[in-house]
Amino acid sequence: GPARQDYKIAVFTPTEHIDAVIDAMANAGAGVIGLYRRCAFYAAGTGTYEPMEGANPYLGQVGKREHAEEMRIEMLVPAERLQPVIQAMLRAHPYEEVAYDVYPLHVHGQHALGRVGALPKPMLARELRDYLAEKLGNPYVRMYGKPSKLIRTLAVVGGSGGDYLPDAQRAHADALLTGEVRHHHTWEAWARDVVLFEGGHAETETPGTQRLADRLREYLTPRGVEVFFAGGEA
Repeated sequence: GPARQDYKIAVFTPTEHIDAVIDAMANAGAGVIGLYRRCAFYAAGTGTYEPMEGANPYLGQVGKREHAEEMRIEMLVPAERLQPVIQAMLRAHPYEEVAYDVYPLHVHGQHALGRVGALPKPMLARELRDYLAEKLGNPYVRMYGKPSKLIRTLAVVGGSGGDYLPDAQRAHADALLTGEVRHHHTWEAWARDVVLFEGGHAETETPGTQRLADRLREYLTPRGVEVFFAGGEA
């Protein structure tokens, strides 16, 4: 799948509640970086507000402007823990109304999936579909997008790579070839003006796994290990 989506939460809390808020967020899944947990950053600042009628402020009085010494706490949160971390933070925070921000982050992994390259010569999308069908050995390659669009650059992601349409667009690819897609990907391809080719799950993964089998055979055969490729001859 695509690169993991992480978020950063920044919350403003009275100085005496720093540890309680950090602990609550960490116990809910925030602040894990590599082999370190409870990772956080905080810095001092001043918050100002004026409680209105009906408020029950932790600091200050209704109708009077308050200046409070606060700490800004920042912690990293994976997408699947975002809501539990927010709820834990709200429970641990002393304020009636908690000020906090959530920022989406783009986390770069050590390894990329897929490739983007220029075709030897530009061709129309419908011509490229026929070419891919021949090379992949799959006459049922599907195309979503303008058949008459001129394709100069092609992004390739094996398997189920429809979620990479935004990445293909950012890479200025004219088209994306992947194994299988969902229904909403077909509409997204039209909206992004990136022609989407659905080449078949096995058909798009076999070339890479064949190459992997070759590499393993080169390394393991001299060591007495026989390598078989389940997809056929490699």
